[in-house]
Amino acid sequence: MMEAQDNFKSKPTNIAYLNNAKAETKAPPSHINGIIESRKQQEESIMSQETYTKSEIDLKFDKISTDVQHSSEKSDLKFDALTKQVDLKFDNFENKLENLFANLKVDLANEKIESLEQARKDKRELILWSIGTAVAILGILIPLILNK
Repeated sequence: MMEAQDNFKSKPTNIAYLNNAKAETKAPPSHINGIIESRKQQEESIMSQETYTKSEIDLKFDKISTDVQHSSEKSDLKFDALTKQVDLKFDNFENKLENLFANLKVDLANEKIESLEQARKDKRELILWSIGTAVAILGILIPLILNK
């Protein structure tokens, strides 16, 4: 049972709390303080080299603005070109459909004309057969009637 209680005991840690009321404030060692000061001096010298005047910043913003505007205009031109290509494709497709329907209309009209001509020929042929049959019947009946 004692071993189980040992597992629940708190163990010392290396955690340092920032808001610890018991924490001791010590002055940094002198060699660390010198390093910090030399870094500050380096940062100040770097910052002084990387500063820009207002006109330089304005020029950079103007360049960025014109670059954005030019890229926008380029994309607009490309979009317009694509739109024109799509319009041409649709116009071509529309023309092809119109031609297809016109050809279909002409073909249907030609078929109708052909069927009317065939019907006229069939009617003429029927009339000729009817006349021929009537003449043959009359040719048989007239001699029979005259001989009586």
